[in-house]
Amino acid sequence: MSTSTAIGTPVKHKHPAGLPVLFFTEMWERFSFYCMLAILSLYMNESLGFDTKTVGQIYGGYIALVYFSPLIGGLLADRWLGFRRAIFIGGIFMGVGHLLLAFPPLPMFFAGLCCLIIGNGLFKPNISVLLGNLYRDMPEKRDDAYNIFYMGINVGAFFAPIVASYLRNEFGWHYAFGAAGVGMMFSLLIFNIFRKHVIDGDVAAMQNASTAGRNDITLTPQQERARINALLLVFGVVIVFWMAFHQNGFTLTFWARDCTDTTWSPELFQVINPAFVLLFTPLLVFFWTLLRKRNAEPSTAAKSESACS
Repeated sequence: MSTSTAIGTPVKHKHPAGLPVLFFTEMWERFSFYCMLAILSLYMNESLGFDTKTVGQIYGGYIALVYFSPLIGGLLADRWLGFRRAIFIGGIFMGVGHLLLAFPPLPMFFAGLCCLIIGNGLFKPNISVLLGNLYRDMPEKRDDAYNIFYMGINVGAFFAPIVASYLRNEFGWHYAFGAAGVGMMFSLLIFNIFRKHVIDGDVAAMQNASTAGRNDITLTPQQERARINALLLVFGVVIVFWMAFHQNGFTLTFWARDCTDTTWSPELFQVINPAFVLLFTPLLVFFWTLLRKRNAEPSTAAKSESACS
């Protein structure tokens, strides 16, 4: 996780080798997720024949379970599976789920969604924890690592609607869903081939807590309460944000199809959000770097509170 000088003194100025591994693992996973999500509502309406009310119920239920399942997946990883094993098993479930969507019978469709929900619960929370654990000895670089990691997410999210639109218009729906499955296969291959670079991050929460205990970090009840309140505030804002954000796969997609005069396929409008993230994240990282050099960079909690206010 760190380099050494000639006299053996550790120099922690480089990111660990596990960062690019997790970057590309997550990039391909998010490509597969957004490739499917870009066309999911359209597929249910135009190919399966569901009315928009039914589409909204299925889409909303699916998204809700996608965001609930990490609670169970994180617990399983922390108590029994370990983070790497949970990520790999989750990736297999997601790959199978995408490929099931590529087959026309209706039971395959719902089986595919169930596999995606299970896989997401095992994959998504644990890859983020694995990344954070790689920076136990260099917490000052953790925020930069997550910004880089987030760029990978948005690279995948940017190209996914483009690929999905091209394949479903040129070859059919199921080729687009198949592309999502192929993306998940790439994600699993990268993670498995280079797994040795992320071994150091596969540490359970209790082990992290015992490590932190060696630094004699104690919090007063007032400090603990303030941190919990800050987390609850963040949770509230995040819930509202993602409720609004995921309208792009349902309400805004149908609005683009039915209420705009454009030659674009409706799912192509979903490239706009990741495009802005890719454009402005480097500027944000540069800004935090300037503040850090002046010893004025706020803590991660303070950044979260600013974003919520």
